[in-house]
Amino acid sequence: MKHQARWILWIACLLLFGMMALPLAGCMVEEDYAVVGDDDDDEDGDSADDDDDTDGPIRPDDCSPAAISRSCSDATGYCTAPANCFLMGSSSAMSLADETPHWVKLSAGLYVMNHEVTVSEWNDVMSEVAAEAEGSCATSDDKSLCPMRSVNWYDALAYANALSEREGRQPCYQLTNCQGTPGTDGYACEVTETILGFPACSGYRLPTEAEWEYIARGGTTTDFYTGDLSQEVACNGDGSVTEPVAELQYTAWYCNNSGGEPHPVGTTSQPNAFGIWDLHGNVWEWVWDAYGVYQSVDGQSTVDPAGAGVGNRVIRGGSYLSPARQCRSASRGQLPPETTQEDVGFRLVLSN
Repeated sequence: MKHQARWILWIACLLLFGMMALPLAGCMVEEDYAVVGDDDDDEDGDSADDDDDTDGPIRPDDCSPAAISRSCSDATGYCTAPANCFLMGSSSAMSLADETPHWVKLSAGLYVMNHEVTVSEWNDVMSEVAAEAEGSCATSDDKSLCPMRSVNWYDALAYANALSEREGRQPCYQLTNCQGTPGTDGYACEVTETILGFPACSGYRLPTEAEWEYIARGGTTTDFYTGDLSQEVACNGDGSVTEPVAELQYTAWYCNNSGGEPHPVGTTSQPNAFGIWDLHGNVWEWVWDAYGVYQSVDGQSTVDPAGAGVGNRVIRGGSYLSPARQCRSASRGQLPPETTQEDVGFRLVLSN
């Protein structure tokens, strides 16, 4: 009898609430959908709390990238790049094995030369210690605006020290047992950092490799600060001008639009978010670091890396002779520090 009573009660409940069953079920489906949707947003990196939507290592807790803004001085030719955290390296379709992505934290801000060092600037500083440079580049009668090139790594350090001394700043490099004259073939020195090291030195210096890539990216994670390289394009080989890669059309002088010559600095039409020109192409740029495998620890930021101690020195940015792939923000080149090459120059920074 008890079992019969239970069945009667169960049937009565169904009859009583039958009309409500479908609406309740519909509400439950909508609630479940909303929850699933929120989870999907988190997993895809689309939630408001997760601003790391790039492929690569998870952003460490101690790394909070700051917004990028433009603050430049026409009087000095320098732009400000604040202390920041960024994803260095690349995992794009065009990346190479030595571009392992890793998070880097830069503890000091920078004042960055918004252009590559020019022939005029070299001659103005080095006239008493080096032969006057003669530059040439395309579409300009004023050769003084051409990027200084065919300088080796030691030449760049000597220029940085000379500029620091002229302005009463502490030179960042100790150059001893030097052979030859800056700006001429064969100039070389024994080099150490000053006792303060980086980034505490107050003088002019080459950027570290990490600082250079941070500057070049301007807050982006793509191949160029204008986007990813859609396809590999070979150089013409004869210096002729062809339809440039879309991503570099307004930002770079490279092998397929340069006509086989460098161009006056700052003559592309689109600087990056910091207001800095010629980070892709025109001339390769020396940086401080010796070339080596990136050193990083999973789950941690690499703070103020300065590269390997000795060996070939890194060049960045590509040149007027380079294919588009070599002009990417993450692309790395290397040369012996005493080597001069017609398409290699440099730019300077100051710690802020």
